[in-house]
Amino acid sequence: MIKVTERRFKSLMRVLSRLTAHYVSMVLVLSLLSCSLAGTPSLPGISVGTESSEYIDVSFPEELSHSPSPSPLPDLKAEAVIMASGDIILHDSVIKGGEQSGGGYDYEHIFEFVKDIFTAADFSMINFEGTTAGPGYSGYPRFNAPDEIAKAILDAGIDAVNTANNHAYDKGIEGVRRTADVFRETGLIVVGTRSDASDPGYFISDINGIKVGFAGYTYETHGNGTGRYINGIYLPEEAWPLVDSFNYYSSTRLAEDKKVMRARISEMKKAGAEVIVFNMHWGEEYKTSHNSRQSDLARFLALEGVDIIFGHHPHVLQEIEVITSENRSRNTIVFYSLGNIMGNMGFNTHSTNGYAEDAVIAEVKIERDSSGNISVTEGRFFKTYIWKDDRSGKRIHRILPVKAAVEDPQYFGADENVQRLAAASAIRTDNVLSGSLRDEGPVRISERY
Repeated sequence: MIKVTERRFKSLMRVLSRLTAHYVSMVLVLSLLSCSLAGTPSLPGISVGTESSEYIDVSFPEELSHSPSPSPLPDLKAEAVIMASGDIILHDSVIKGGEQSGGGYDYEHIFEFVKDIFTAADFSMINFEGTTAGPGYSGYPRFNAPDEIAKAILDAGIDAVNTANNHAYDKGIEGVRRTADVFRETGLIVVGTRSDASDPGYFISDINGIKVGFAGYTYETHGNGTGRYINGIYLPEEAWPLVDSFNYYSSTRLAEDKKVMRARISEMKKAGAEVIVFNMHWGEEYKTSHNSRQSDLARFLALEGVDIIFGHHPHVLQEIEVITSENRSRNTIVFYSLGNIMGNMGFNTHSTNGYAEDAVIAEVKIERDSSGNISVTEGRFFKTYIWKDDRSGKRIHRILPVKAAVEDPQYFGADENVQRLAAASAIRTDNVLSGSLRDEGPVRISERY
């Protein structure tokens, strides 16, 4: 029985009048009761008192007393794996290695032994250092590769390229435009540069239901305090909107550049990005430790909401770091430099003692829990080595997965000498990254086999 006052009882009658036809007759009777309550027989299941009664007792058929069960909340759990690798640089010998006897170029061999690694990821990207500005191909110091490199990257299972780097302007403004167009027309996503100022400065990809935003930036060289220079080449104002860059050699410029980065991060979030990834071309070449400029900028980006930073440019590996916010609610993983995944730098290049031949393919795991909270939970890496195969009389460059090459060089058509080189590469990589490994904490870092 439910106790209600007479006034509430009359209000209840209005509610009952809207019920289904199954109770129409009951509603009609109750409407009459509202005019004269005294001495009227009760309906089955309904007990009505007189006007002098303080309360009216009403009970309802059982099927009316149950409200429908609430719909279960959607399961928000999801996870995604993002991969990234370092610099791919087409020096002259790398370009020539793709020449075909019938004309044209083919670079599928470069990624032949790591294709399975890239395709296993939910999303993967690479840093392309140079341009695809059309015939008149060249290596150092003004890099310009054949268009076929774009197809090789796509066929390797790679989804996106970062083209913001210190060689982006090697062939001038038309080289910037054509490079972005070539990669996009091949089917790759491009970040860091664009062919038109109206093109977006970032992209957002839905990866297993998690919306991930990507952006890319390159450092500028010193300049004269007013103009912009990339690799010592003056950048005219019309090119500024085409290349995302920053200048950490000038405190005034860096303050302005940080405002632009902050605004972009905010725009990405408003556009739906749940995770933010920045590609940063920064640091000192051939140094296996990151510097304070990198560290300071990484902390700024982490504070602004960037979750993953993939670094490149030093041409050697640098450490991996996890930056935790003061309230421990957020963790940003930083790969300060992923090294050279492709190029013709040798053991003695700039006295690097082999470090310019090494790289890693980074793998970052993102998880969203049942409440919708998203976090970076794991960072892993595959060691790679650039194999310069001279046996045919024509140098062919291939990316070797180090561990597999050490265990079974014959699988790759290699010999004991290559096995020895791969083993030495593994030791060098351990020298740089062993201090970054962690099997505890909110973000685990380990080698992937």
